[in-house]
Amino acid sequence: GQQLLYEYLSGVPAAKYTLKPGEQMYIYDSGNRKWGKGQLISGKMDYEVYGEIELIVAAVAQNTKIEEVEYMDVLDRDAHPRGTFPNTDIFYDVELESDTPSKIILGAGTEEWLKGYDALTFETTQNRGNYGVNYIIKITAKEDTGVILNPRAGVFRGAIRWDFDKAYLAPAKGYFMGHNSKATTLGVIKAGETRTLEYTLPNGSASPVVLGFIPKSHWNQ
Repeated sequence: GQQLLYEYLSGVPAAKYTLKPGEQMYIYDSGNRKWGKGQLISGKMDYEVYGEIELIVAAVAQNTKIEEVEYMDVLDRDAHPRGTFPNTDIFYDVELESDTPSKIILGAGTEEWLKGYDALTFETTQNRGNYGVNYIIKITAKEDTGVILNPRAGVFRGAIRWDFDKAYLAPAKGYFMGHNSKATTLGVIKAGETRTLEYTLPNGSASPVVLGFIPKSHWNQ
């Protein structure tokens, strides 16, 4: 999940396609890479669409014809979130006026999780943890302020991006277990500066996470 998210945040638009009415096309093919028992395949992609289309995610054999995909069996629901949700971005505007440490919590409760529907069963569903959702967090600091990330649930390996530019692993090495209260430093915002942090919950990790803001006057405490 960490590597997938890092590559997504570092990526650039890949291709353009023009489909005729009723035409079918493979947008992505994982190729000859083996998918072993107990392994997970992850993907995160953006689509900009003009007109009405249907997107299907399918696990197929190498010799499966594209015309066969729409007739394949539908997988039963399991414990993981599945569905179509109305938006992909959540925006925060953080003004750090205080000279004391502060924090915000992302992905903590049901009131924050997106609601949508399962296009296969037509049931309502909830994106528990907000997987795939981008948090766009604009932060303005009163004094030099360090920004830390503290996962609070299970194994965590992620990636973030500053100012829609370069992506960084978080943590740079290894992983965190949420219950041990360790944190990784994401960067420093200078006094009077405004910067934008982009965060997404990685596949294979769990929410919530805490973003902590530590003013320079508290760095040695």
